[in-house]
Amino acid sequence: AFVNNALRYLGTPYRYAGHSSKGMDCSGFVYRNGSDILKLQMPRRSDAIAEYAKRITDEEIQPGDLLFFGKSRDRIRHVGIYLGNGEFIHAPSSGKTVQTEKLSKPFYAKNYLGAHTFFTD
Repeated sequence: AFVNNALRYLGTPYRYAGHSSKGMDCSGFVYRNGSDILKLQMPRRSDAIAEYAKRITDEEIQPGDLLFFGKSRDRIRHVGIYLGNGEFIHAPSSGKTVQTEKLSKPFYAKNYLGAHTFFTD
């Protein structure tokens, strides 16, 4: 349900600090999806969401887990939701819309910082 709901937002315009179908940024996208489906009261910024969710290894990543990115290797600046098969969905930047992307794309591979999950056993 979490991944399917995320896919509903494909094509939603990017809007800084937005978290509605009218426009959303990366953390607003994760925030909206988490509150829609999981009824979570999570923080609104990417770095705070990373602290809120549980860190996992790359081998543990499942669809619905969160992928974090940053240009400097220690500062989280971006978040997306893993879809499976090396793809994730995110709100990339101004002038773009919520879209899917391959994790292997050089920019994302280079700036990948790790994964976190809301789902624990």
